[in-house]
Amino acid sequence: MKSLQLFIIFLLLTSSLIHAKKARTSLVEVTTIDQGIITPTQNFRGYLVYETKAKIASQTSGLILKINFKEGDNIEKNQILFEVDSEILQSHITAKKAYIKAHKNEYNRILQEFERSKELFKRKNISKNSYEVLYYKAQQLESETLALEAELTTLQIELKQKSVKAPFSGVVISKTIEVGEWITTAQEALVLADTSTTLAYVHLPAKSYEKLKSYHDSIELTLNSKKFKATIERLIPISDTTTHSFLAKLKLNKINNSNYIEGQNITALLPVLSKTKSFLVPRDAVIRKFSQNVIFVVRENKAVMIPVKVLTYADKKAAIEPLNKADVLSLSEQVIIKGNERIFPNTTVTIKNSK
Repeated sequence: MKSLQLFIIFLLLTSSLIHAKKARTSLVEVTTIDQGIITPTQNFRGYLVYETKAKIASQTSGLILKINFKEGDNIEKNQILFEVDSEILQSHITAKKAYIKAHKNEYNRILQEFERSKELFKRKNISKNSYEVLYYKAQQLESETLALEAELTTLQIELKQKSVKAPFSGVVISKTIEVGEWITTAQEALVLADTSTTLAYVHLPAKSYEKLKSYHDSIELTLNSKKFKATIERLIPISDTTTHSFLAKLKLNKINNSNYIEGQNITALLPVLSKTKSFLVPRDAVIRKFSQNVIFVVRENKAVMIPVKVLTYADKKAAIEPLNKADVLSLSEQVIIKGNERIFPNTTVTIKNSK
């Protein structure tokens, strides 16, 4: 009887071990490791900048009568921003016009008298001196009239400048004047930024300048968790002596600038080395485990964990290399692409597919 009980216990234990072994087997999907030519990249942090900003100043002095903007307002090109008192200037213009009219009348009178004197001079009814006096008087009045008209034009230009207009469309980012204040010539009144000229500023290692100088491909840029394409607009060839970095200005493609503001952080994926040959795996093959990037390859039906360094991402592929020199990868080796997030090193796996 005792022997029978021991036999039953043995059967139960054997069955449990078989089920446990099956339970530890994970179902996974795999593909093969490939190889290709890639350009290693690295993420760099940067920020948005309004490339075009203007400090709008008054070209004349006077009392501010009206302000047509507030900080944060969107402004259209040629919109009147503020107006300066022009009452005295308008009086000067009125007086100048009257003075010009009087000069023209006097000029016309002298000119008519001069024309009559021509006949009299030919008949020798008047002296040459009298004839020349009229001639030079007419010349003087004509010159004075032209000078007065030039002065009137200057006053009219100044009158136009009493209404300050926006030189381009943009947004007001600061305001330094109020109605009733006296503004002087060249005094700053506001700062206007052209949001359509938004660029991303990124400071990069000086050693990458030569590489980027000839780089014309698009760049992946992340802003508010959204991906955008950007291109290098300009590289500023000055290296900071402290950080040994230089400024790269990136132009964002197909972006609604009104949704973003200056100073927002961005991340740009930029090349740091020349093209090189590397292993390529699907992005899904690379996961985070034990605070590092890893892939799992299948060797003898076991999941072998390989810590890797991601050199760059290209479309749906990740270019990788083993983090440790002791780890060796081979072309056409099977790498797990589905089910890898729930397995651990040396887990027994069952391959669902084979790509």
